[in-house]
Amino acid sequence: MTTFRCKKKVIPKLTLVTASFSVLSTALAADEALEEIIVSGVKDPRTGSLISSGSSRLVSSTDVVAPAFSTGELVARLAGAASNGQGGLFQSYSLRGFSRSRIRTEISGVPIISDRRAGNSLSFLPETFIENIRADMGPASSLFGSGAMGGVLSASLREPEQTALHVQLSSAGNYRGVGFETRLNGQTTIAGSFKSASNSRSADNEQLNTAFRQSALYARNTQTLDELLVSSEVIAGVGHDLGKSSIRFPADRISTYPHDEHLIINLRATNQRGLFAQAFIHDQDWASRTERIGDRQNLSRYQSQTYGALVSHQHTDETSTNRWGIELTARTNVDIAESETPLDGDAMAVGLVNGGYERVNGVFADRMLFLGGTTLRVGGRLDRSQVSNDGSSRSKTKLNGQVQIDTRLANDWLLAAELGTAYRLPTLSELYFSGETPRGTVQGNSLLVPEETIGSQVTLSRQSDNLVFELSSFYNLVEDYIERVRADDGSLSYQNLRSGRIWGFDGQLSIEGAHQIKHRIAWQWQRGEADDGEFLDDLPPPEVSYMGTWRSGAVSVAVDLGYRFKRSDHGPSEIPLDSSLIGSVRIAWDLSPEWSASLAVSNGFDRTYRTSADEDAPLANERAAHLTLRWAP
Repeated sequence: MTTFRCKKKVIPKLTLVTASFSVLSTALAADEALEEIIVSGVKDPRTGSLISSGSSRLVSSTDVVAPAFSTGELVARLAGAASNGQGGLFQSYSLRGFSRSRIRTEISGVPIISDRRAGNSLSFLPETFIENIRADMGPASSLFGSGAMGGVLSASLREPEQTALHVQLSSAGNYRGVGFETRLNGQTTIAGSFKSASNSRSADNEQLNTAFRQSALYARNTQTLDELLVSSEVIAGVGHDLGKSSIRFPADRISTYPHDEHLIINLRATNQRGLFAQAFIHDQDWASRTERIGDRQNLSRYQSQTYGALVSHQHTDETSTNRWGIELTARTNVDIAESETPLDGDAMAVGLVNGGYERVNGVFADRMLFLGGTTLRVGGRLDRSQVSNDGSSRSKTKLNGQVQIDTRLANDWLLAAELGTAYRLPTLSELYFSGETPRGTVQGNSLLVPEETIGSQVTLSRQSDNLVFELSSFYNLVEDYIERVRADDGSLSYQNLRSGRIWGFDGQLSIEGAHQIKHRIAWQWQRGEADDGEFLDDLPPPEVSYMGTWRSGAVSVAVDLGYRFKRSDHGPSEIPLDSSLIGSVRIAWDLSPEWSASLAVSNGFDRTYRTSADEDAPLANERAAHLTLRWAP
């Protein structure tokens, strides 16, 4: 078997970064004045600035009943979000009908840009590293620039307070996972994860391409230097032979990722006067292999480095909060190469993207005024984005803005209305990539023009000691919407629609009753059409879900029920979906002060259903049992 390997010296680079991180930690820890350490993370100051409370939602591992084997599965639990594209560890997602490169995905403020046609994922980040995932839905270009027109998905990482070891076993693909976390001292924590699985099966006994082997390491150091709080993070992830699950497996197409390597170094600092600074690098190297049964085999390799820096300042007084910032992000040395091997011929190599470059720079500012029971927020960003490859270049300069009004009503009710603009420059892949992917032959279109959108939303919410209610409605008008289309010869390409509309509503109701009983109901309905009436891709069917938890002493029980409604309408790269009832249950208990365990069952009704409306989406896993053991001395 032929696989691409990284030409760059990733392991030496990792060694150098880890050594630098250790030296920094040791040097800072030597300061005797640092006895009292602030251990809270250094947060991105843009979070929650211009985005209303009604469009910002959180999810963590405690919000799912059965374990999530990918971050995509975790994101899908948010009201307004859904699984999108094909399945497996690379499961992508949509936010209110926006997906792929229309969503900015971050880890601790570091943008994750991979040029996967199906959309960015957090496949290399173990769920055990995640404190929570925050989805800010709605146009966010006024703060984040090109690529955030559908919202921002941010993963915040855990900072362990104690040593713990956990083991997870599952009947789904004979899954095995081991993780650990510990605090080395008052400033430094580390965590590790090792997991693997073989191919699982669907409820009708069809084999699914979900096998993988993956390991990851995470280290954080937090220090105070006078008034300065400094946080440094290193994340390294390595995956091998990761299956790309598809309905075409195994009779027609077998798609895998032979290797998937990522390295992130992230430095952040803030002080009590509202100054925030961040610098980061993300190095990635991954390859995909697609075997077309009885025809040929294609291998593609992707390499790039993403660099960036952010400086911002925030000032708050009795009547207002004012914020400004400068952000610079560049993705360099983007190389995508391919080798094709026919059954009856020799391998042929071709360069697809060679030395590609992408840059997004911007200055932003916003102001929040407190006017009695009303809050007015106004802001904007002047953004400059550019992509280039092999002498060809595209760029765009755009000013975007947002305005939001929050009004407090009687009995703790809040009404929020927001209007904003956003845009997105086409990606390197959409413009210049031409070759084979796990989905099929893809031909870039260098004539694509940027997408632009005007988005609005209205949210009614109420929060009290034991009740949280939220109902949001939204409407987005997108000009020059970029859609993936299939030609007569079966190949895929991209084109600009003249315009498209996406609208709908979503929300949730949480009630905490007596005797430690909690209930949560969530719902969503979305629709999207091009100007010719054709249904748009990436829109999930209507769905309603219920989650209930009950705890008595050392034992807790949780149940999760979801109903996905039938949807006949679908986009050009999708198929109709039948309705499906999906259920999970979990029982957990504290065995001792050090030991705890949980037993969960997913797809409890053993239903056969597709994970999304994508034409290549696989079936969901069969009914499976999951056992988790945790030891915290």
